[in-house]
Amino acid sequence: MRSPFGIRKKLHDLGERLSVSSGMASGSPGAQRLQQKLGSGPQARDFYKNRVFDHVRPHMFEYLARRREVFLATSDSHGDLDCSVKMGVPGFVRVLDPKTVAIPLYAGNGVHSSLGNLSENPRAGLCFFSPQEEILGFQINGSTEIVESGDIAATAYRPAELDDERRFAVRWLIVHVREAYARCNRHRVLVDDEAAEGPEEAPPP
Repeated sequence: MRSPFGIRKKLHDLGERLSVSSGMASGSPGAQRLQQKLGSGPQARDFYKNRVFDHVRPHMFEYLARRREVFLATSDSHGDLDCSVKMGVPGFVRVLDPKTVAIPLYAGNGVHSSLGNLSENPRAGLCFFSPQEEILGFQINGSTEIVESGDIAATAYRPAELDDERRFAVRWLIVHVREAYARCNRHRVLVDDEAAEGPEEAPPP
């Protein structure tokens, strides 16, 4: 079945080109200028060397298998941004291989803000967040392609049923990983009320 967007091949071809690393060791040119200005270059280079990967690592697989939501950031060709949340049962974001992640897209409000942006600019950012776990947050940046559920290629991505509402994906967003990195909870600034107030005192006998 041909995609009604008519963009699958275009996105795939462009995504393949964009997924090749630019070779920047510590972020975009703008980020590097700020690193130099603020004196954080060595720290940034250390982060990219030791924490940023061009694929999903095994401990990241386990983290993603427990997630119920992902925040999807996109931009159109003019740089106007959109961020939306996609939700499902734990593991609904599927890691097909270390370089490829698939997100099921269900029927929604028909606005298609994310897909509209991706039809112009196939780059996307994924953000997962869990303040209760050792990995506080996990991010993936990469290029994308859209696969319709009726497309024969979608059989590689489609599980039988995805949640208690028995929803099936209308289409799939395939993300080709360019960067993947986690933030551990030692950096978090959020604490629950009980931790902020200290341990609860035992009631008198």
